Amino acid sequence: MSKAKIIALILIIFFSIVTITGCNIVEGENNQEEENNQESETEKDNSLEEKDPNEEQENVEEIEEIEELTEVTITAVGDVMVHESQLNAQYDETEDSYDFSNNFEYLEPYLENSDINIANLETTFAGRDRGYSSFPLFNTPDALGKALGEAGFNIISTINNHTFDTGEQGFFRTLEVLEEQGLIPVGTRMDETEDRYVIEEIENIKVGITAYTYETQRNEEQITLNGISIPSHLEPLMNTFHDHYKEEALVEMEEIIQGMKADGAEVIIFNLHWGNEYHREPSDHQRELATKLSELGVDIIFGSHPHVVQPIDIIENNGQETLVIYSMGNLISNQREETLRNYTNNAQYTEDGLMVHVTFQKSSLSGEIERTLVEYTPLWVHRYTRGNGFGYSVLPVAEAIENFDAFNIQSDALKNRLRTSLERTEAMVNMNIDSFILKTHTSE
Repeated sequence: MSKAKIIALILIIFFSIVTITGCNIVEGENNQEEENNQESETEKDNSLEEKDPNEEQENVEEIEEIEELTEVTITAVGDVMVHESQLNAQYDETEDSYDFSNNFEYLEPYLENSDINIANLETTFAGRDRGYSSFPLFNTPDALGKALGEAGFNIISTINNHTFDTGEQGFFRTLEVLEEQGLIPVGTRMDETEDRYVIEEIENIKVGITAYTYETQRNEEQITLNGISIPSHLEPLMNTFHDHYKEEALVEMEEIIQGMKADGAEVIIFNLHWGNEYHREPSDHQRELATKLSELGVDIIFGSHPHVVQPIDIIENNGQETLVIYSMGNLISNQREETLRNYTNNAQYTEDGLMVHVTFQKSSLSGEIERTLVEYTPLWVHRYTRGNGFGYSVLPVAEAIENFDAFNIQSDALKNRLRTSLERTEAMVNMNIDSFILKTHTSE
């Protein structure tokens, strides 16, 4: 074989070897890559199979429950009375009708943002045929109920020493008139099937409300109000207590409180007609009863009857706090310095009144209820000359002082009278506790 052929054969063999080796290397690399990919997929599959469901849930972003706070505000005022000069003032001879709406027009801004607004009706609605009258036996036109509702009141305490002034007919008709006006009476009832209390639910907060009055001297064993004997068949329809028989009343009061709680009440309110007329300090009987009710779980006591403002206090009892407004004075009446100066040394204080606003807050998470705010609005009854008689308006004193013209206060003597009223009411409210807030509509 020639030398050239030998060289050519060697080159062919060499290139064949290189080609075969290269293919094997590439194939090996591809195989290795496939193996690696298979292992990777297997690991992923194994990872998914082995993952703990609880661990996966923990890795999901948690959505925290947000706390929502709801509120209820309760506002209360004192005695609503209508004396003879008020009857004359509210009578429209041309229409032969009565209109009391102007009495309360300045109060509407203070009531419109409150949920529950309570007033004490110290008169009856026995109707025109019986004849309208004032002290000592009150019978007032139905128009007063309409005016109270239009002003923003929705709960009316109907139990006090004048509840039976017009007898059985007046007793029942008063309830009928109030209900026709969309107002809820408390303290008296139409029959024994009705509860002795009402439950109002506002913003998922249930508020239980009841009312009681002191009795006058019993006629043997018979209950009397304003010296009038109450027929035995009507006694169960009235919430009453006697200062000398408080223990028997407390048994009934405790049953009422338990009934409220069974119906879901989370805030418990007692309206009490008690104490001594024209006394600026609560009596021992008032203090004793307030302490007993605090022990039973009452949250607020709104007091009336003394016709003057008395102090506000907080009773603490084993973690239970009871806010006690011993007397809110008069909302409206003809009692004042000019009419009572020969009867009592405290005549000027009967012109003053108190509107109290209490706010409770509830947590959506804990369900706990907390009293968060106590505000008060000093009031004063403005009696002014109108025609041949008088006109009457209840003024929010602090706001009136800020703008005398808007409230028709012209003379310097009247301006000073308002300033004095504000000073003495503030001093009385802050006598025991100075943390309550003076509320004026203009500051809202």
